Amino acid sequence: MQRLIEAARAVMANWERGDLAAAVRELAAALPPEAPEAIRDSAAELYAGNDIEIDDVAYLSEGDGGTWVSAWVWMPCDSSDEENES
Repeated sequence: MQRLIEAARAVMANWERGDLAAAVRELAAALPPEAPEAIRDSAAELYAGNDIEIDDVAYLSEGDGGTWVSAWVWMPCDSSDEENES
């Protein structure tokens, strides 16, 4: 995350100096990679359902023996929590 923040600051700093293209390339390199379709589709097949969604542009993080695939997890509102917040 720090690398992404630093790259974004470089884009802002280079905006007026005219070296925006290099800063944008640095920013693009700092972004996490998108999941290849095969990995994303396998993750969706295994885990996606009523409470878990995997976007078409899911991100991945390779690890020892596997890959983490970003996903959304549904958290329903508890009506008693809403009443306590009022």
